[in-house]
Amino acid sequence: MSPKLGIQFRDKIIKAFTESEDDQVYPEVLDIILSAIDSKYGIFGYIDVNGDLVCPSMTKDVWDECQIPDKDIIFPREDWVNSNAIWARALIEGKTKYSNQPLNPPEGHIPMNRAIVVPIIYRKKIIGILEVANKISDYTKDDVNSLETFARYISPLLFSRLESMQQRKELNELRDRKLKKVKIVQLDDIDKEILNKLYSDGRQSNTQIGTNLKNTMSHTGVQNRIKKLIDSNILKIQGNINFNTLNTKVAYVNVKLQKFDDIDKFINKFKLCPRIFLISRITGQYYIKLGIIGRNMDDLNEFINHCLLADTQLISLSEVIFASDISKPEFLPLTFFEINNQNTPCGKSCLECDSYINKRCFGCDFL
Repeated sequence: MSPKLGIQFRDKIIKAFTESEDDQVYPEVLDIILSAIDSKYGIFGYIDVNGDLVCPSMTKDVWDECQIPDKDIIFPREDWVNSNAIWARALIEGKTKYSNQPLNPPEGHIPMNRAIVVPIIYRKKIIGILEVANKISDYTKDDVNSLETFARYISPLLFSRLESMQQRKELNELRDRKLKKVKIVQLDDIDKEILNKLYSDGRQSNTQIGTNLKNTMSHTGVQNRIKKLIDSNILKIQGNINFNTLNTKVAYVNVKLQKFDDIDKFINKFKLCPRIFLISRITGQYYIKLGIIGRNMDDLNEFINHCLLADTQLISLSEVIFASDISKPEFLPLTFFEINNQNTPCGKSCLECDSYINKRCFGCDFL
């Protein structure tokens, strides 16, 4: 395969990973590879979190012709760690295997005249497998090199997809657990009216709110409604601040942690920080999004670099986006902090920080 042709196939593989959804990427990528190496059959599979081989890409012809009962696209590790199958040896040893001799598959399996198997490796860890089989002529060293090249192209793309898939799974499980714990409360029209009245003017008395409802209500009725909303954790009455009038600046930071399990640890560390008005779990390349405020860009930079992102043992990747302002909501729940209090929410001491001492950062009490 010429370098130019190799680049064309690489670009097709990247496009498939970028544009295909879920398991559809595996047969699409496999078709590209089979076309490049003139092979009839193939497998593109990945190793799941249990260490099992999952093959959502096995060609339709393989399933149609294979007569083995109860065939599945999941091959448990315990079933192949001691196997002599060419693909099992490639996974176990982490090395390319190929043969131009009949491979003696199990009875009922399609005949395998010749095959190449390449493990997909990312950072010294086997994460998947590529196999091509039954080329009309013998496989050559160039065919082996081509499949190994495809495995290198695929390696970081597959790792990113598997990581995102695991993140979505864990986030969905976490959401489901939280939903089981949270009692869902249905809002009726009166509740919505009261919430709207409080939004427009939180200082209204219960009597004023009751009088201005479509169907008037006594102050006791309004009081009971508000108590129910507060007890249900739907409403919190507090003093919010329009920080645009305080001439503050805003930044958003996307953070990826070294380990997915550290998400809660990171959130708990910074959820009481007075500079942070938003913390949200997200899916994709990053795990968490944070909204941060400061007096100016330099102040924001110092806080982000010396407080938020300082723990390199916890954080593997970050992205900072500076914003001009926030148009909505106009008012945000901001907290104030006494700078002489050594028990800062994140555990750092502003009074011992060089950035704060040299007035590059305004510390926790930035307002």
